[in-house]
This record gives sequence, C-alpha cells and structure tokens, in this order.
Amino acid sequence: MRHAVYCAGVRYGDEYEWEMLWDKYRRASTYTKRNIIIRSMACSADSVVLERYLDYVMDSSLVRLEDRADIITSVAENVEVGRSLAWNFLKKNWHELSAFFSDEMDTIITSLSRTITSQEQLQTMSDFLTSHSDVNSRKMLSRVTEHGKMNIDWLQKYSTKVNDWLNEKVDLNKPPGIIET
Repeated sequence: MRHAVYCAGVRYGDEYEWEMLWDKYRRASTYTKRNIIIRSMACSADSVVLERYLDYVMDSSLVRLEDRADIITSVAENVEVGRSLAWNFLKKNWHELSAFFSDEMDTIITSLSRTITSQEQLQTMSDFLTSHSDVNSRKMLSRVTEHGKMNIDWLQKYSTKVNDWLNEKVDLNKPPGIIET
C-alpha cells in the first residue's frame, strides 16, 4: 500500500515530492523500506528527475552498492518514461556497471527485456549485447530474445482486442476505476 501511495505522489506531484522520498531513502535503515522508496521514486514522469536518479547510481556517497541494480531496474520498469532512459544509461555505463555487479547485470537486462514492445527494440538490444563479447552479454542474449519475442507476439495477437475492450468498457468521462461490466 505504501508503494502505491508514494508512487502516485511522485508520478502526479512534482520534484518536491520526489525530493521528500529521496530524503526518506537516505534515512531508511532497512532494505525493505529502501526498496519501497526506490521503486516509488522511479514512478516519476519527469525524465530530468529520472536521469538524475540514474546518475546517482554511479556515486557511492549517494546510493548504497546493494541498491544500485534496484534503482536501474525500477526506472526501466517505468515504461512510459524510464525504459529508454535506463537503456541509454546502461549502454553508456556498461563497462563500469559490469565491474560493479556482474550478477545483477542479468537482472537489469532481464527487466529491460520485459519492456520490449517492438522488433526494433529487440534488435537494438540484441545488437548491443552481441557487440560486447563479455560473459554477461552472451549469457543474457538468449533471455532478451525470448522475452522480446514473447512480448512482440503477445502484442500482435492481443493489443487490438485489449484496446477494443478498453474503449468499449471504460468511459473516460467517469472517475478513474469505474469499468462497466
């Protein structure tokens, strides 16, 4: 419940709400509390705020080592704004991030691959991983391909049906949350 409230505050608020959570993150004493806050701060719709959040990952005085992968993954899961920011950040900082946490790179790439919605995105990610001959890249390539193809296939099969259903059932003139049955 806390995540939903924090997330909505950050998404529909402004930088002030994000900074309040950042302060809470800096004071949080347990991983569980930090993780709720980490995921919530990634809900921002402001690309400048999210880019700064990703940049914080590179500064050990701002972000604990054990939280870095969670921040990147959380931003990547913000499909509307964060996915492309996280992907660009990952590409730009690949070698340094790989040195930080080789095991967590798989988690980050898997998270990004779950947001693939087009053949172009799949190809771009596959090309990038293929061009990096390190062990991490090779082992992640098959998972990226699998997730990407699965998402693309699902969208091709069901996106029109889902859109049609939503257009039929959701009245945009009613308050959010009201769906006719």
